[in-house]
Amino acid sequence: MTAALAGQLVVADKIEFDSTLKNHSIIHIKNRVAVRTYPAVAIIQVWIKLWLKNDQRQSVTLSMYNPSGTMLIHNRIDQIVSVRPPGMPPGMDMQREIRAVVTQPGIYPFILRDAEQNVIAEYPLYISKET
Repeated sequence: MTAALAGQLVVADKIEFDSTLKNHSIIHIKNRVAVRTYPAVAIIQVWIKLWLKNDQRQSVTLSMYNPSGTMLIHNRIDQIVSVRPPGMPPGMDMQREIRAVVTQPGIYPFILRDAEQNVIAEYPLYISKET
């Protein structure tokens, strides 16, 4: 957690945003993603929740690493501002669809960092072959 931001990451089968109600629905939270063979392109839905501790615009990066520690994805997200009405905790929820080439089974960590590279949240996703 940083001085300016706090957050969470969740991986799910499906993440939907209702623009009328202004909320996300998270369907089937995942600890494991199965692929048919290696290499494969894994399609991963990530929900990001951020709480802002000040009124300044923020930026974050969402990175994904393979089990050997090599970065596969580096997704910078700019213009983080609170979209909530007064009285609610300031923050922002968003979703990202990540497509990454996976070449081996193991833990593929997702790490959310602030602009100074402080870790805000982590999610250790296990990827393996279908059984």
